[in-house]
Amino acid sequence: TDEALSFSAELEARPEIEVAESVYKGIKIKDKKVEVTAAEVEKVITNLQEGVKKVSEQSLDDEQLAHWASYPNSTNLREAIKAQLFIEKLRERKQKIEQQIRDHLLKAVKVDVPKSEFEYYHKQLLDREIYNLQRQGISDQDLDKYRDDLKERLKPLAEAEIKLTYVLEAVAKNEKLKTEANLVEVVFGFILSQAKYE
Repeated sequence: TDEALSFSAELEARPEIEVAESVYKGIKIKDKKVEVTAAEVEKVITNLQEGVKKVSEQSLDDEQLAHWASYPNSTNLREAIKAQLFIEKLRERKQKIEQQIRDHLLKAVKVDVPKSEFEYYHKQLLDREIYNLQRQGISDQDLDKYRDDLKERLKPLAEAEIKLTYVLEAVAKNEKLKTEANLVEVVFGFILSQAKYE
């Protein structure tokens, strides 16, 4: 007898979302001027002097400290510290601005995340976090204690990241952006070019 084989599979469709221009054009960005104060530079100098004293049991004046740190004089050392602090503050500023965009987009656009995609991405995040913790020397025994807590804490992040990807893909499609290289960087750059800074 010829028996036909059959099977059924349930596939979740990837949601198609529409994002109106008004959602991503003209977003109000709260921004703050980046400045490095002399007090911040002096705090780093003091910390360096204390660090040198711990390892060498020597108290160095500013010029000796500059030489220790491979600078010809204390003015160059202070300039280098100021530049480094400025770069760190710029990085923090960018992160805060990008977080404002994320928060705005996730609040403005409703997306139903397919369960299978959520589970897959959540597992990837969990595996990556566990790997990072293992590299930091956390024992498997300690990881087992916190695995469930870690799973719960990563759920909102996994859902938000998937939703954000859908929204950014929709914006890229609307604006005909080429995002093969980096979806987030390209679309955020576009959104920022249309933003209103306050």
